[in-house]
Amino acid sequence: MTSGFWDGNGTKILENDGRKRKPDVLLCWKPMPMKGQLPTWAGVKSVIEFKRKCKIGPDDILLEGDIAKDEVAAFDEEEALAEEDETPPGVDDAGESSHLSAVLSGSRNGRKRAAAESAGPSTKRNSKRPRQSKLDGALNDMHWQVAMYALETLSATGRLWVVCVLIDKFKVSVCYFDRMLGLRPSSFLFHRNPEKLALLLYGLMCSDPRRSGLNPHLRWNPTHASVVSKSQHGDGVPSLVGNPVTKVVGSYLEPPNYKGCFKIWSILRQADDIIGRGTTVYAVRRVKEVTRKGMKFTTKHYAYELSWADAARTAESKYIEHLVEKLPEKVHRHLPKVHFAATLTADDLGIPWKDMGLAVDAEKHQERVQQITVTELCNKLWEAGGLEEFKQAFIDCVHCHHMAYKMGKVIHRDINEHNLLVFKEKDGGVTGVLNDWDMAKFINEANDSLHAAKHRTGSPPFMAMDLIEAVTAFQALVPGAESSLNPVPPHWFRHDLESFLYLLIWAAIHYNLADGSRDLRVHPLLSSWTLGPHANSTSKQAIMSGRAAAVRKIYAVVKDEFKPLVKEWIEPLRKLVVTSYMEWENSGSSEETKDTYGGRLTFKKFMSAICEDYNKWGIPDFLKDEV
Repeated sequence: MTSGFWDGNGTKILENDGRKRKPDVLLCWKPMPMKGQLPTWAGVKSVIEFKRKCKIGPDDILLEGDIAKDEVAAFDEEEALAEEDETPPGVDDAGESSHLSAVLSGSRNGRKRAAAESAGPSTKRNSKRPRQSKLDGALNDMHWQVAMYALETLSATGRLWVVCVLIDKFKVSVCYFDRMLGLRPSSFLFHRNPEKLALLLYGLMCSDPRRSGLNPHLRWNPTHASVVSKSQHGDGVPSLVGNPVTKVVGSYLEPPNYKGCFKIWSILRQADDIIGRGTTVYAVRRVKEVTRKGMKFTTKHYAYELSWADAARTAESKYIEHLVEKLPEKVHRHLPKVHFAATLTADDLGIPWKDMGLAVDAEKHQERVQQITVTELCNKLWEAGGLEEFKQAFIDCVHCHHMAYKMGKVIHRDINEHNLLVFKEKDGGVTGVLNDWDMAKFINEANDSLHAAKHRTGSPPFMAMDLIEAVTAFQALVPGAESSLNPVPPHWFRHDLESFLYLLIWAAIHYNLADGSRDLRVHPLLSSWTLGPHANSTSKQAIMSGRAAAVRKIYAVVKDEFKPLVKEWIEPLRKLVVTSYMEWENSGSSEETKDTYGGRLTFKKFMSAICEDYNKWGIPDFLKDEV
């Protein structure tokens, strides 16, 4: 056997990326932890949970990306097992499974979850439990709890899927999770069919790394330095031989169709969602040469990003290629430098449920593909070095964003603190780089045909108010009314301009430029920006409406090094956004002019408000027709 059981008895704390969990029993890869040591989530093969009491908090994250984060995964109501029934629906006396139940991407009756922004500062926990709805019947506290453990195992090593087991008295449930959906076969009662439990546990223990869903491109050593064979399943997916990687930093990544490999130097960002993009980013260096004395690496560092994007969307690398072709060469330095990119489908990766013949409802499931993008490594915005460097990088990204829109006909649609990066030049200067184009869209394409709550564009703390309100309106609908909802409203250029403003406010309160750090916790005055859409929108309305007390409170907690920016940029931009809307509304509120509030909120007006040159690159007659 390649694995063994570790019993934490629900009392031992396993911490990962600031999240603390107390699992009952873990099936771990061998070698097992020494006596007195705790396992790591990277070394966990499967989770077995016994307890009935729930230990999860209402702010734990399940969903991300295109699915609104404050929504909840729920099992189909017809599959719900009655809590007190001895023989649940879907299970006959022989314990036969009737069919599979898919985890939905959000409950329709409004069970809401507060969610911290992906990879952002942690938010103070709210002790109030989310409201239950009938549709959540099968997704009880124990399902939530085991989903949190699944989150940790998926995130630890970029795993493809994980299988967990719930044992509630005599009732046994198996839960499967990947980045697209969750599955739960009908439960069985092991006191009637003990052979089923024995077979289940034996199968889990015998499962090899390939069948356990481990990242097939993660290695302890490069292929030429270790024993690696091809999969015998006939699907061409590499199969690891020997012990799986249980410590990510120091291991190697060998992406498909790439001649070479990368050593992981550090973890820059770890996924904190299950169903969604699950973005993970590593700082890596490419193996340059292998000698008898060891390996030699390139001096250049790269960012190796793994994410699960909507299969219907254009790959991020394609947008960057298009922009490099369309934009002047002097703008290219503000775009990510792509070293390698690949897209892998669920079939390429051997996702198991694809071969089960499941009838998956498109309303409850989005087909996703794994995208691997390797780019030149940059610094985070809070690592700019000082206020002037911060301003330079920020304004570079604003210019790049507009050029992509104006000349490349592409709108970014996801302005957040992780996507504005800083490249430090050899002469000590800085260059802003606008990163992460996987939520982008060609402006001449038809508007996305999915509902607002299922196709959120943007990151909640930085989203424009009317986009947040569209999500709120969707969630207020009664069950079954979604089909009558109009498609998601357009994401206009002014929405991203508003996001730039929120990012400035966020940075002024959380960033410590002097030491290149960011506060670990969200400031209480902005914590609602990381919660559900209603709380998010209400908080922003208080600031943007010009309520003196709300504005004073925000500016009072701005860090000293950012104080000059309040007068120079933040307050002028806040007034621009507010007055643009008010004047447009008072003038008749024509829907035909809503995209710019009748020409009041444009790039040129944005730059004028902060006294910056709108024609940075000296293009003749640039924006001469824009007021």
